[in-house]
Amino acid sequence: IAGERIAYVGARDAMVGPRTRVIDVTGRVLVPGYIDPHVHPANLVTPSALARHVLPLGTTTVVGDTLQFWQLGGARAVRQVAAALADSPLKFFWMLRVHGQTRVRHEARGFPVETLARMLTHPWVLAVGEVTRWPDAHRGDPALLRRLHVALARGRRVEGHTAGASAEKLAAIAIAGLSSDHEPITATEVLERARLGIAVMLRQSSLRPDLSSLLAALKDAPALVSRLMLTADGSMPAFIRTHGFVDNLLRLAMAGGVPPVDAYRMATLNAATYYGLDAHIGSIAPGRYADVCVLADLAEPRPALVIARGRVAGVEGR
Repeated sequence: IAGERIAYVGARDAMVGPRTRVIDVTGRVLVPGYIDPHVHPANLVTPSALARHVLPLGTTTVVGDTLQFWQLGGARAVRQVAAALADSPLKFFWMLRVHGQTRVRHEARGFPVETLARMLTHPWVLAVGEVTRWPDAHRGDPALLRRLHVALARGRRVEGHTAGASAEKLAAIAIAGLSSDHEPITATEVLERARLGIAVMLRQSSLRPDLSSLLAALKDAPALVSRLMLTADGSMPAFIRTHGFVDNLLRLAMAGGVPPVDAYRMATLNAATYYGLDAHIGSIAPGRYADVCVLADLAEPRPALVIARGRVAGVEGR
């Protein structure tokens, strides 16, 4: 590791010098830092407080919601938060809301299209979402589609929220641009969305503990493992303290019969590839951020040691 990045992976040791810190991981397993692709980091705590708890559990990257910042201070507040956290060992990427959680009068003034377009050029912004008003997308509401097009035209993802959407309505929702969904609560709903090209984030949280049943989708479509992601969504702090974060998702996935290598891929490389970040995160390879979890065994996803951005960030859960 040189600085924040991985410089070399292999058996040679010619680059190890007198100033090199050597960490003995003999007999251990190294896996990439975990990624949660859909997080609400400011609903009850601050993002930095969340980071202090989830980093030692192996999560080194999250894609966070900006609703609270945007509604309180607009684009300026989002930029300030992103700047303040830009050097955090837990990497914060962001998704931008295109509407509020509930409808209010003059809502368009709070989410101007021009401001949205400017913010989508921010280097840490990856997507718009989550788009909770799928009925508007289904019926082709011009105001919503205009906002989604702003993201799609710039190569950004559109994070969906299609709770309650029937299978017959999904095609129009996909055409509107929604590229992912974290709301399936049955294996059938997972398959319905995946077959229409919508990437599915399997959720286990204090809001919906559905992961074990969702994994049944892999029995009908085992190739889906290369596309599925795992998310803890908006889990409450007490739930995280009791169960963990992405490490808990991995534990449940393997308990549900997912082979370890596939489970770890769902929590690392799949999310990185979905967001177009696989040249930077999601694997242990030269040029990537040095985000590494040191495990005693693949069967136990809570790391003994966590390296994030090239520095030790967590030891034995602390």
